[in-house]
Amino acid sequence: MQVSGARIHRVISICLTAMAALCLFFKCIPDGKRNLGLAQPFYSASGSKAGWVQSSTSLESAIEGALAGGQNSKAETMLRTLLAQPQSNPDLLLNAGISFAQRGLYGDAALAFERCLEEHPEIFEAHYDLALSEFAQQRYAKAIAILGAARPQNKRQRLALCYMRGKVEDALGHSQEAGKDLAVAFSGDPENEDYALDLGLYYIRHAGYIQATKVLAKSMTYHPDSLFVTLGLGLAQYLAGQTQDCLHTCHQLLSNHPDFAPMRALLAFTLYMRGSFAAAEAASRQGLSSSHPYPYLYYVHVAALLKGQSTDYGPMLDEIHTAEEQIRNCSLCYFAESEINECRGSNEAAVEDLEASIRMDPAFSDAWYRLAILYDKMGRPEMAAQARSRFEVLKKHKSQSEDTLLQAEFVRALSREEAGPAH
Repeated sequence: MQVSGARIHRVISICLTAMAALCLFFKCIPDGKRNLGLAQPFYSASGSKAGWVQSSTSLESAIEGALAGGQNSKAETMLRTLLAQPQSNPDLLLNAGISFAQRGLYGDAALAFERCLEEHPEIFEAHYDLALSEFAQQRYAKAIAILGAARPQNKRQRLALCYMRGKVEDALGHSQEAGKDLAVAFSGDPENEDYALDLGLYYIRHAGYIQATKVLAKSMTYHPDSLFVTLGLGLAQYLAGQTQDCLHTCHQLLSNHPDFAPMRALLAFTLYMRGSFAAAEAASRQGLSSSHPYPYLYYVHVAALLKGQSTDYGPMLDEIHTAEEQIRNCSLCYFAESEINECRGSNEAAVEDLEASIRMDPAFSDAWYRLAILYDKMGRPEMAAQARSRFEVLKKHKSQSEDTLLQAEFVRALSREEAGPAH
């Protein structure tokens, strides 16, 4: 089946953005320090500055130690001292920049990379890392200009340049150019996990779901244990209407990594979408038993219970309130709460929930539909007519979230993975 516009698709659309953000958080920090996949410096001092080796090692360790200890101000002071020197070791500048970037201090990282680039414009990694730092700060025009001045010296660098340029072009809305560059990078090095993920996500973002499954399935042959390639493949399969394949991918990964929350969420969503409400309830319940439950699983669990006509309203309200606390502007959560309140006979509370839901998402057609029904029940014909009219307009134009939120939300996080090493 091809994905159609239904309320749960809206859930997945919103959820998987958050889900992807979470999974990228996990991916970016597996070793406790990686944030941006910055190029590791390959330039080595020629020895013309004999004092560089010892002094750079000492200062590099001091900066890293300060950052590791949470003493960002102290590290920034040391960086300013470094930048005030008439000449600096390029290795030190690159490594200092990487240390700052790994903590999300992209402005400081850019200062170090920019200084390296000024003194050593021939170093490709300085161009690449500076462009990455500007990209992380959403300074896309500056990033593309920096990449334009880079002069790659080998195939590895040429592919890295194509890849990074493709990411920036996509952020700038230059979709055709971005697709070409990302495809060149992946075809030149299909073993690179980052190249595969970003090309796959590019295809998902532009509704090329079948192409995405092909790219990510190929990457799986090189990275069969990658949580993120597997998650991306599962999402692409779901969006392509390959529901059974998606479920197989989910179960395969969860058999080895039962606590991987994003995949557990995808499994629960997919089961719900196919109408397997009891299985969706069980999958979401299992996910909620973890030490750090994935917030959207509260919604899926409640939605599945409602489909099963559960009357355990107290615990369901507790769960949906938890979701509302943890998810900013969760229109779906208020929609579910309205259903619970309506089942309890609290129509006034249900109306308030629905009004809150559409304030958060005015294009939520199902909320307008139910609001019209409740207004009629409560003797508010004019308000009912207005709500019904709004629903008909949204239905006619197919509300934007039905086919796009899922992509936007999930892709956003995987895109935050930034770029892989330029080596």
